[in-house]
Amino acid sequence: MKKPSIAIYFGHDAAIAVSDPQNHQIVQIEIDKVAGFKHYQLRPPSPQDQSPEEIERYYAELDHIITNILHVLKRDFGINNDFELILTKNYYYRAPYARTLKSFTQRLKHEKVVTLDRVQHHRLHCKSAYLQSPFDKAIIFSFDGGGDEGTSARMGMVNQTPRFEHHTRIPVGRIFSNVCHQLRFSHTIDVSLVDKMVGAARSSFRMDHSGKMMGLASYGSPNAESFETFTWFIDKIFPYSQQNHTDFWDPPQNGKFYWPADQLILHYKKRFDFPLTLKDEILIAAEIQTLSEIIVKKEFETHILPIAEKYDNNIVLSGGCAMNVVINQKIREWFPHLNVYVPPNPGDSGLPLGILSEYFRESLLGSVSHLSDVRLLDLETVPSILKERGATVITTEDLLTSLNSGEIVGFIDGGIEIGPRSLCRRSILASAKYDGMKDKINAKVKNREWFRPFAPVTRDVDVKKYFHGPYTNLQTMSYCLDTRSEWRDTLVAINHVDNTARVQVLEPSESPFIYDLISKMEEPKVLLNTSFNVGGKPILNTMKDALWVLDNRDLDHVIIVHENQLWKITK
Repeated sequence: MKKPSIAIYFGHDAAIAVSDPQNHQIVQIEIDKVAGFKHYQLRPPSPQDQSPEEIERYYAELDHIITNILHVLKRDFGINNDFELILTKNYYYRAPYARTLKSFTQRLKHEKVVTLDRVQHHRLHCKSAYLQSPFDKAIIFSFDGGGDEGTSARMGMVNQTPRFEHHTRIPVGRIFSNVCHQLRFSHTIDVSLVDKMVGAARSSFRMDHSGKMMGLASYGSPNAESFETFTWFIDKIFPYSQQNHTDFWDPPQNGKFYWPADQLILHYKKRFDFPLTLKDEILIAAEIQTLSEIIVKKEFETHILPIAEKYDNNIVLSGGCAMNVVINQKIREWFPHLNVYVPPNPGDSGLPLGILSEYFRESLLGSVSHLSDVRLLDLETVPSILKERGATVITTEDLLTSLNSGEIVGFIDGGIEIGPRSLCRRSILASAKYDGMKDKINAKVKNREWFRPFAPVTRDVDVKKYFHGPYTNLQTMSYCLDTRSEWRDTLVAINHVDNTARVQVLEPSESPFIYDLISKMEEPKVLLNTSFNVGGKPILNTMKDALWVLDNRDLDHVIIVHENQLWKITK
């Protein structure tokens, strides 16, 4: 029987994917959820930035990560440390990544290491997203902050075979990740923190800016001066950035070259007085969201719509910018005849799946779920913890009573999610009806900025009652639906300032206990659902981390599904 093969992505949001032909399964493990550090990357620290002791600490940490990966592969999927291939791709920083690859190859029993030298970043994004989609025929649009051949790409796929591939330079990702830092936002985002960081920590912090800016944008709206900025950028900067120019730079200014995002930053530095006010920061966030929507709509109208019918109007979105739920929803509203799909992991953590798809082509077997089924890393401690903490068995009715009284609980059930969003496997749950609940969780549990919204979860049979559609592909919080007007005042904790919500639709098989819980609720049958983590950390996957949040934050209980029962742990 053929052995499994493992693909490894080393950059930020590092991850692995394993093709196991014997059991017809594909396994994905996001390494930040093993390492406990958000946007983790498998790149050794530079000797210029770190001491020998810190570099040694990195390799000890790496050894621990590899041990955990091998443990869960065996425990949860029956995959032994005996691989046919180790697959990866080259990166800009080849020497540091080569050292990490060497560490992996020394620990993983294998027959061969294969490096995909010439496969581009966005090609892997496209193939990963397509493989997870329900389509045999589709156009995939990938866009984020970087890549080998640009910042975006379009690819046509039919039966796992590429029909065309174009690499482009859509600057949306760089605009979102750079603007608030370069303009020194202080009222909404503490960008001064990034100045104290180096290496992976600095990269992680800056990547989180993008999601924060999306939430902030809803508090503002463009004015007349904003549209002058849009016209200037679309007419003067954007066309030049699309030309085949060396290193993708924009026109030189004062003897220097600038990225499109830097052109926009220079423009804002001339337009606004500094330091920025709160009103200024909100306006700029609203502008970059609107400008990004204009750019994406232009891309679709120019390049995707003319050929969409040849691909049955099936469109798949990928790359880090496909986590912008507002743009995703806008695409569905602008072009209602398109069938739009967003995978659960459109960011770089999905790239190993693209590596597998690229190497094996049509022979890759197995289905891909948005639930990874990697159970708690310290699962064996659960029985003793339940005993030591005096945990009690409760019913869904008991849990419902707790939530209806305004309590906040951390919920753990089975294997963890794939992607950056909680899907009722590692969630913080609360009532969606309590005024002030959003502010309480932001300030006292998650330590997040005041303007960031929370998502609702509702059953598949109820979503049409509370939110406007479309109603497809809603399992992984990838779109921003309008809350129906009659429910906005009731669903106050999840209804954002612009009357939208990042809806998760729950099916019975995905979280039976929560589905049953919602079924027993009075109207509206909607819960607040946010990821079980705290600021700067990935979604947790240990009981140790769950208990730390319980003991150190305003969390009332941890609820864990163990032996098909609900167990409640209190402070």
